[in-house]
Amino acid sequence: QMNALDDASNAQVTILQTVPSEDAISKTRTEYLLKRDQTIWKIVNKKQSYQCKQGQETTDFQVNPCP
Repeated sequence: QMNALDDASNAQVTILQTVPSEDAISKTRTEYLLKRDQTIWKIVNKKQSYQCKQGQETTDFQVNPCP
């Protein structure tokens, strides 16, 4: 979790899933952007990207489905 020093009402959380699977995905990265509304944190954005087992871009994460 990362909080900006000048704005403690925003946070970003990144979850990296490395569970082995039978499909073409090696890892899944999910990023959440949170905003505090008084005492409750709310998700304002969610991005998901994938690292593929095969193909040209196996070291980078991409938003497109794996081949």
